[in-house]
Amino acid sequence: MRLIKLLIDIDYKPRRWNKWCEEFVDKLTFICRHMNIEIGKVRVYETVKGLHLYIDAYSQFNYSRKDICFIQLLLGSDYKREMFNWIRILGKYNGEWNVLFINKERITDYSRKIESKINRLISESEKV
Repeated sequence: MRLIKLLIDIDYKPRRWNKWCEEFVDKLTFICRHMNIEIGKVRVYETVKGLHLYIDAYSQFNYSRKDICFIQLLLGSDYKREMFNWIRILGKYNGEWNVLFINKERITDYSRKIESKINRLISESEKV
């Protein structure tokens, strides 16, 4: 199995975070089920504007940078970020193309609640 690192940039802080987590996990499990991707650990950090999600996923397929960019966009990552990722990919950029600004991240009670809820929902969905 190959590791796929999905980096999701959410540029707002969901007020109804429980509902947002349920909707996000529904979307994540739907996409992964249809693309033969297994979901691993999800880490969540709060930023000034919103959230950064780091998703470890695994697949027997060798997904390209374009595929990963597309999946991140489907998962609701900031469209501007994914547009710049796409430009870097098309330009045959040899450096790190899929980055989040970690200096803006912090672990908070809010991010811990969301991370816990997301990972619990993923675990529950795997039992079904």
